Amino acid sequence: MKATPRKILNTAEKLFVKNGVDATSLRAINTAAGSSQGVLHYHFGNKEKLLETLLKLRMQPLMDERLAMLSELRQSPAGFSVRDILDVIALPLARRMIDGSAADRKAVQLLARLFAENNPIHFRVSSSYFKKIGLEILEQLQQGLPELSAEQLEIRLGVATTAIFSTIAAINQPHRQWQHSLQQQQTPAWQIVDELLGFLAKGFDS
Repeated sequence: MKATPRKILNTAEKLFVKNGVDATSLRAINTAAGSSQGVLHYHFGNKEKLLETLLKLRMQPLMDERLAMLSELRQSPAGFSVRDILDVIALPLARRMIDGSAADRKAVQLLARLFAENNPIHFRVSSSYFKKIGLEILEQLQQGLPELSAEQLEIRLGVATTAIFSTIAAINQPHRQWQHSLQQQQTPAWQIVDELLGFLAKGFDS
């Protein structure tokens, strides 16, 4: 990708994370990126297409990593556990948020914000990526937890996914006022992720 469209995408991402998609105008993106209106329209057409391009750029590496993790699990004689499934969803995000670059962290924050807002473009793009992987995740959960109905699994997986996005995206943010121990001990980020996934895994028990 040429420098100019990449700069526009990176600038738009920062503004989307800070202000939200709806509150970010094309004029604001052009001004912050130092580009003309014609350049943005030439490369992306409109804000919706720009966001779609950005999401595909950010989500493809995540999906590739998740598919690789699933492939390894299929070859494991131990099979899948609930924690394994949650790891597939969460660890690619956590690696970028904790050990990644500033750009990686911004990408996770964008995905988390759009997920929380039920952004329709994010929903459409993520659905296309998760169509196959999501079905496999649910099938593995159903095999491992036959006592739960499909509706129960989908509800719990939805709650888990929401918690994963919101918690991981906030890892580098100040702790809440009531989280005195976390503030005093400076709990390692990976410990937070481990506590989160262990807690969520137990939530699938009937």
